[in-house]
Amino acid sequence: MGYVIAEHLALNGAKVWMGARSEERAKQAIERFNTEHKKIARKGEIIWLPLDLTSPTDVMTSVKTFLSQEKRLDILGTWIATSVCFMSID
Repeated sequence: MGYVIAEHLALNGAKVWMGARSEERAKQAIERFNTEHKKIARKGEIIWLPLDLTSPTDVMTSVKTFLSQEKRLDILGTWIATSVCFMSID
């Protein structure tokens, strides 16, 4: 469910920050998105944000990473065991 929502948001021009513990799985999802939608000119993007929701320290590190690169957060969606999506609308 998390991937489909991230995909839909990105296809509509959003920058989606996908928080996930597994770098490999996150990068596979991002590669899948880029491969399946490479011919779409006006698409947003999906960016992996390292995030382990079982670790408060890791959550704070992820928050700091996000805030160092973005001015605002428009939508926060949580899909535990799948991903966490942060979306910034320009």
